[in-house]
Amino acid sequence: MKIKTEKYARFLTFHKKVIIIVSSITLFVIVVVVGVLFSLQTWNQYSDGYHQHFSQAKTDIDSVILQTTKTKTDMTGKLSRVIQIQNKIKSQVNSYCQVNPLVVWQRFITVYSDKIKNCETHKTNLDKVLHDLSNLTEFLSADNKLSAIISAANEKTVANNQSEKWNLIEPLWRQAIIDISKLPNTADLKLTKTISTDVTTKIAEAWQQLASSNTAKDRQKFEDARNNLNKAYISLATIADNSKSETDKLISNLSASYNTAF
Repeated sequence: MKIKTEKYARFLTFHKKVIIIVSSITLFVIVVVVGVLFSLQTWNQYSDGYHQHFSQAKTDIDSVILQTTKTKTDMTGKLSRVIQIQNKIKSQVNSYCQVNPLVVWQRFITVYSDKIKNCETHKTNLDKVLHDLSNLTEFLSADNKLSAIISAANEKTVANNQSEKWNLIEPLWRQAIIDISKLPNTADLKLTKTISTDVTTKIAEAWQQLASSNTAKDRQKFEDARNNLNKAYISLATIADNSKSETDKLISNLSASYNTAF
């Protein structure tokens, strides 16, 4: 009876070991399968996610840059909306290619590293779009301020365009020169600022000459001053021409980066 009991005990012990081994293997297989499924799902979500992000970025950019404008007010409003969208995307773009920390260790696997590289390429292209868009909006914002400076000086000039007030006009354009100097010193705006400063300086000098020659009743100097003033006002067109040229260049850069990105 004792022998049978010992055999039975050994039998149970053996089968318990088998059960533990089988259970461990089964648990391991389940963990592996779940891990693989989780990994596949996570990487698919990563790929789908960044594609959705870039698609939304395109939609957001299109929603503002494709708007038509008819008035200066429309243009100002559009520029404001472009800047808002630009800032929104900038605040989000760095998170587009972030990998779930639970699977980031798999980034060295080719199929997954390709997904990351693809995302990073999209991000680099989008960063270029945002850079070119920023250059354009900065230039247009500064150009709007420049137009306002010249318009203000011109309106005040008209209000004081009586011979007894000509001496008040030169300071108006000197102030315009100071205001222009306060515009951003960006590479794209440099030439526009140089041209604008040169033109407004000529206008200020011509008004000073006109006022002084009128006070001195010097006919020849008065006629020379009036001719210089006409030439200076005609040269205002060079500011607009340069602004258009710079704007066209910046739009071309933006179009190229946009076409590459999307």
